[in-house]
Amino acid sequence: MMTRTLTITKYAEVISLALLIVSLILLVVPLIQGAIITYTCINGELKSNTTCIFPQVVKINNYVIGNALVSINNGQPERLSNGSIMAREITLMPAVNYVRIINESQVTFNIYNPMSKWVNITLPGSCTLTINATVLGSGYVSITVLSDRRVIDYTPYTYSLFITTQADNNLDILIKPAVPLSCPCINTIVNILVNGTCIQRNNAIVTSIAYVESNNTVNNAHGVYALILILASLIMLATSLILSTRR
Repeated sequence: MMTRTLTITKYAEVISLALLIVSLILLVVPLIQGAIITYTCINGELKSNTTCIFPQVVKINNYVIGNALVSINNGQPERLSNGSIMAREITLMPAVNYVRIINESQVTFNIYNPMSKWVNITLPGSCTLTINATVLGSGYVSITVLSDRRVIDYTPYTYSLFITTQADNNLDILIKPAVPLSCPCINTIVNILVNGTCIQRNNAIVTSIAYVESNNTVNNAHGVYALILILASLIMLATSLILSTRR
């Protein structure tokens, strides 16, 4: 009987030691095997607003060439600079400038020069413009207004045009006499005034990358298993001590 008890005690001690070693391994291994996940918010030209939401608060490394803005955790936009920020959510935005546009020109039609004429204006971005075309003297004209090859206004017969419209990148105004000119004494002079405000977006090359260690869930699972094994090891050790005492 004593031999059997001694054998059980030894087995209990060995099992207790084995469980303790395994539990320690479970606690240590996740600390050195955490996987690193790379989150790339943007790597290239920033053409429009870009929002990135991360699974937790992370360190985000930024490198920017040009002018750009960043909103951190839905805060007020601020200038984006090279370096790192701590955040869970960021919104990257191209920096913008507001440019005032004023352009005035004249075209003249007569019997010697009766053909249509173009007024071409290059715009710095997206613009809200007021176009005022007025005939000075006699005559009527046809006016077609285009932007990016798209017709935004057409008036076939007028001596005065006043509109407010949106235009992007360029503005082309085609003017031609509405009635054929037949007398050398007739001069049709058209005065064109274009003014407004344009939003000019700055070009920026942005690299924004975060590195996240994804071992939180693994750590939690290993920790639970380790605690269970430690508890089992203590039970086996207590059993061994009880048997040794009785012996």
